Amino acid sequence: MESHRTKSADGKSGKVDILDLALNDSEYGTQATTSEIIDQMKTFWLAGNETTASVLCWVYVYLHQNPFALAALRDELDNVFGTENVARQITENPKLLNQLDYTLAVIRETLRLEPPAQMIRKAVEPYQVTTRSGTSYIIEKDAAILINSYQMARTKSIWGEDAAEFKPERFLNGNIPLAFMPFSKRPRDCIGTNLAYLEVLAALLC
Repeated sequence: MESHRTKSADGKSGKVDILDLALNDSEYGTQATTSEIIDQMKTFWLAGNETTASVLCWVYVYLHQNPFALAALRDELDNVFGTENVARQITENPKLLNQLDYTLAVIRETLRLEPPAQMIRKAVEPYQVTTRSGTSYIIEKDAAILINSYQMARTKSIWGEDAAEFKPERFLNGNIPLAFMPFSKRPRDCIGTNLAYLEVLAALLC
């Protein structure tokens, strides 16, 4: 660990990895304890492994079942990258990934329909919840709360009558409902959200 702390994360002193980047971050790396950083690395490599693989599998399933979406995704990739070497283009200009709006929409729609993990929270004190109908409930201290992302994704009052259909276009207008929670919500949103999107994007570019 200490050898990593002394390594520069600017890429000029040799190969760097995610641990080097965390340790050398001007804000986080200088304040976090060794134990905290180890826990964060476990989160990246353990929690973000099977979940990302699961999402990628479902992306291929839905693209196979929806040829129109596959064609639209291919058109976008061709328009952004053409026939040149994709890896070289991204290395030279990483901002190209910001142009993949439809590809990102495909990933989000897959995450909506097939969230790779469910969220469980524990009430640290009695908590009152009021439903849309006006009915109130008290969740007792230490009660486990399951946030059913799978069911929320199929709620027509949120997503429309086509809630059960695979339609990436629903994410192209920039409006993402609060019910979209594959990575939870702040202040306890997933630390690996951006990494997960990049991993699936990279796989789809191959």
